[in-house]
Amino acid sequence: MEKEKLIKKMIAQVMNDFDFMKVRNVMAHIGWKWVNGRGKEKVPTLYQLIKVGEDLLQTCAAYYGEKDYYMAETGGFRATLNEDKLNLEFILEESMSFGEEFNNTTDEP
Repeated sequence: MEKEKLIKKMIAQVMNDFDFMKVRNVMAHIGWKWVNGRGKEKVPTLYQLIKVGEDLLQTCAAYYGEKDYYMAETGGFRATLNEDKLNLEFILEESMSFGEEFNNTTDEP
């Protein structure tokens, strides 16, 4: 199978198996927002989530046959190319921003 057809098939399989609606529901539930093109924060639409997932997979797939491992991530999504396998995941992490770190300090010695 030629490379382009194989890559399209791999991406289609990952996209079909990934539950974007579940990600959307989790994001809405916890208030996870992305900044849109107008500088406003909002929970992304299902279409936006699908588009970002597909774009990340395309980015990784571009290195198929050239690199054993490649990763691309944004907005909680991580796409990986590991040898000949593509993967997409949504990662929830609790993190503290620099400002929050200082706001939570106390004056105790």
